Amino acid sequence: MNKVYKIVTFNLLSFNSVDKKLYTFELMPELESRQEGGREHFYYTGTNEQYMQSNLWELSTTKKENAIDSKEKFMPYFADVTEDVPSQYKFSRRTFKNCQLLTEKHGGYLQFFHKESGEILRIALNSNFYIPLK
Repeated sequence: MNKVYKIVTFNLLSFNSVDKKLYTFELMPELESRQEGGREHFYYTGTNEQYMQSNLWELSTTKKENAIDSKEKFMPYFADVTEDVPSQYKFSRRTFKNCQLLTEKHGGYLQFFHKESGEILRIALNSNFYIPLK
């Protein structure tokens, strides 16, 4: 029986206008793969209960090349993260330098860790934005 993996894709900005993608994987020993109608479907092992589908991940019997185990805390990706403060506010934006991408997303949003302050910075509308480091 094939192993089943949950694969999460991290679509990232890059300087050369070609987006970069990183992946995490999580082994899902409670799942099995079945071919039905020419497509692969995933069920809890020994049952007919199908595992839920989401646009936040994909299930596969193949790990993506260079995927990082989701049990790791950090991804090999760094950026400067700046607060997205609306222009009507009179205070200036703070920029957190050299933040590292976390393997854990929050509801599909990327999260960066700023080591010096210990803050986790979420990349979301009206929250924060990031500029990748070379």
